[in-house]
Amino acid sequence: MEQQIAELIARLEQWNGQEVQIVKEEDGDIDLTLMTLNKTSLIERTPTMDGYVSPLSLRMEGEGSVVHADHQQEELPSAAFDIPVDRLHDNHFDGTRLMLTTDRGTYTISKR
Repeated sequence: MEQQIAELIARLEQWNGQEVQIVKEEDGDIDLTLMTLNKTSLIERTPTMDGYVSPLSLRMEGEGSVVHADHQQEELPSAAFDIPVDRLHDNHFDGTRLMLTTDRGTYTISKR
């Protein structure tokens, strides 16, 4: 899994300085985030009892916004987007999009 994550980070680092779109599909809900990607790293944290905070996350840092269903945009609260990767099942790049599947949901990342 370490090799998979290293490859994900290397792919995303190629997009530094560019605007990316992140589509998160989780429990039937679809969220859209737009951000100018500045940095990608792996974050390790102490797991919480309720499992809400992932012990291993792919962190994408940069200024951006969340786009709501009514097309209104709201600034990202922490200038970062975390994808839990402790239970990464699959990831692949189709030439334009990077797709990740975890036990929590599916994430599609592409340049805008």
